[in-house]
Amino acid sequence: MRLDDGGALDFDYLLYAVGSTAARGMTGSEHAWSIADLDGAESLRTRLRQLPAQAPVVIVGGGLTGIESAAEIAYRYPSLDIALVSRSVAAGLPASSRARIHDKLANAGVALHTGLRVTAIRAGGVDTDGGRLPSDCTVWAGSLAVPDLALRSGLPVAADGRLRTDDALVCLHHRRIVGVGDAVAPPAHVGAHLRMSCQAALPMGAHGADTVLAMIRGQQPSSVSIGMTGQAISLGRRDGFIQAAHRDDTPAAFALSGRAAAVVKERVCRFTVTSMRFPRAYRWLPGATPSVPVPPPVAA
Repeated sequence: MRLDDGGALDFDYLLYAVGSTAARGMTGSEHAWSIADLDGAESLRTRLRQLPAQAPVVIVGGGLTGIESAAEIAYRYPSLDIALVSRSVAAGLPASSRARIHDKLANAGVALHTGLRVTAIRAGGVDTDGGRLPSDCTVWAGSLAVPDLALRSGLPVAADGRLRTDDALVCLHHRRIVGVGDAVAPPAHVGAHLRMSCQAALPMGAHGADTVLAMIRGQQPSSVSIGMTGQAISLGRRDGFIQAAHRDDTPAAFALSGRAAAVVKERVCRFTVTSMRFPRAYRWLPGATPSVPVPPPVAA
């Protein structure tokens, strides 16, 4: 494995866990703040604190990151004019759930501009196919991308650059590399429902560790099996929305909102930290499909 400083490290097994980051293909993306990493979030906080009352702030992206960002900024900085622009908001949820989230964002003071496609980001605004929205602070919460490390390393990748693995998360053609998290593309029958999320990355990381241990012991690693439970959305500190899902991540009938949903969301976040402190106690929901046998490991 080559390092940036020109050196190299030998390895018996390598865990590929480079994660994801904000996609930056948009024209003028350098004018937007991103919360995809800690440095970006701290920079955004500094900028928001500098803005005068009534300054326009535009969040680009109607997924969960955009929804939570818009609601949190509106809660923390009520004097600012917050707008969210996207073709759709909470597109993966049922129509009734989308309507409730729209109402909650509006009640929080977030102006929704839906049905619009952002074409460019400028220093003082956001260009859309419906005109320009003024902005003193633009927050990019659009699509995610993965680092191109696997591609540059000559490893097998999917069309979006994610590392291709088998059912056990072992890299195809490189049997001493195990991939986990957002930057990995396991076969569709075990991973098609796994969206880029903490909910999928945590059990993938745990299973990847089990896979490495199995190969060290000369055992056949088991197929990954992860079931999803739903989507927990923060809408500020006192409100939230929980959309239950089946194990294949299709929406279920149950949904929870209000203060109770905010408490559930907080517990989800705290569980993430707790699970890292006590890894041996960590368990996850298995997937809806039965495990599929994988071939025994072969030395690279």
